[in-house]
Amino acid sequence: MSFKHLYEKNRQTAINCILDGSLRPEDIEEIYDIIKEQKDDELFYVFYEFLRKNQDNINYDKLEEATGIPRNILDHIFYEKPKIAYFPSISLQGGKLCKAIVFIFDDDINIASLPRTTSLPRSTSLPRSTSLPHTNSLNHKEGIEAVRKIFKKRYPNKDFFVMFDSNFKGNSFTLALLSALFLKDETLKKFAFTGDVKESEDILKVNYLDQKKKVAQDAQLKLISYEDVSNVEELLYYLGEGPIDIPFLNINRSLDEALNSLEKLENVIKEQIKFFSLEKLSKFFNINKEDLILTTESLPPITEEELSKENPWIKAVLEFENKLKNIYDKVGSRKRIIHFVGSISSLVFGLGVKFGSRKPVVVYHYQADTYNMVLDLSDEDKLRRIKHIKENLELIKLENIKSANQEEVGVVIYFASHSPLGDVLRFSENKNLDIFLIEAKDLKGNIPIPKKNEENFLELVNLWSEIVREIYSALNILKDRYKKLHIFLSVPVPIAFCLGMAVGHFMSATIYNYNTKSQDTPYYPVFDTFDERLKSHF
Repeated sequence: MSFKHLYEKNRQTAINCILDGSLRPEDIEEIYDIIKEQKDDELFYVFYEFLRKNQDNINYDKLEEATGIPRNILDHIFYEKPKIAYFPSISLQGGKLCKAIVFIFDDDINIASLPRTTSLPRSTSLPRSTSLPHTNSLNHKEGIEAVRKIFKKRYPNKDFFVMFDSNFKGNSFTLALLSALFLKDETLKKFAFTGDVKESEDILKVNYLDQKKKVAQDAQLKLISYEDVSNVEELLYYLGEGPIDIPFLNINRSLDEALNSLEKLENVIKEQIKFFSLEKLSKFFNINKEDLILTTESLPPITEEELSKENPWIKAVLEFENKLKNIYDKVGSRKRIIHFVGSISSLVFGLGVKFGSRKPVVVYHYQADTYNMVLDLSDEDKLRRIKHIKENLELIKLENIKSANQEEVGVVIYFASHSPLGDVLRFSENKNLDIFLIEAKDLKGNIPIPKKNEENFLELVNLWSEIVREIYSALNILKDRYKKLHIFLSVPVPIAFCLGMAVGHFMSATIYNYNTKSQDTPYYPVFDTFDERLKSHF
């Protein structure tokens, strides 16, 4: 029986013959004719795979004539690696997972300029033209051109060719095609896609969504649809190569209260980043709300002996580290911008040491039942700035309160409304410490909060960053004079966190917390910055 007759009688059996590789020379000749007549995507794909593995059987002239695909493009699909995106298809026979196999190449030859039956050597360049239809697939399906226009807007010097491993109807494949053009291979492996992409870049509803979810689930893939992304920009925000925003909340309350606070933070982030959603962080990255919360309801006083042992304070820092590692692992190689909210100044100083000064972060201050962004360290330049030593201190003053020519110094950092100096002096009476005060000149208890819609927003954000920078500069002056620093904080939580980031593991200091449970011992130590357990691995 001829292959053509077998194809007409039992198409699937004929395709299986190609898959098995059990083809006679005359069968190959007939397949070229069938492809020309039928434009069968599945047949073309399995024949392509056969020829790719058996390249001695390729007849470029016949393949070009049968498919209408120019020789230049045939070279690409046989010699270059494709990107593959998955999409579910539903028919009367049931549902199946299909593949879009996409080849992206430099548009040094405009496909439209090539005659449909011209045979060309590899790497031949021809003049550009737009007078003929583009050849981006075997069957130029409705919807491909809309995706092509979106792609060319961003990459005017590139083009693509797509083939499909199955026959199907409709435009729901276009979201998968677009995803293959814009997303990384490691991302494409995790998802299936369904949605009708329009030239406007909107992603419209498609039919049989429940059945398609089942097809993707059976293939152990998450289905991304019009329910998840309404347009191309939203798809690229969550799955593209740009930064992704991730809130992290450290709160000294119960988990239920923390979850409510996380929702408040979500709403604030949405005001800045329109696509942001906790629900979609879970959908795209498996990051759940509990992953984004560190609760520290009760942190008891500890002694100097307990400082180097396992204690609740160091446990909180290590839990913070584990949660961040979990988040970073789930997001992968993407740039991650943490949106951080903290609780107790002394605790978040330790969290800042652990976080380090290399990862981008945006820090919020809680006031009047809302979260206000006050420190933007979302890029390398801003991160470096807080550690850039400032010679002339304009916002703070550094004052020697007590000098006994000691090798260690107590450092009072006073920016809040209540002065800790008296309690620190009382605490240090029997300790051989010099005492220095780092004090705000004009802003004690009244650092202005940046408001997003106000003209001086960026100026005030920079002010908070400059405060951190100047305090760090003052600490460096003292670091050069003394063997060890003992730091007592009376500062807003965001400043404490970023100061911890700047100080890091490279300045010998003990951090103290105010002891509300004892008037006799007004402070107790909680962290030693040289403790290996605080060393940042980020």
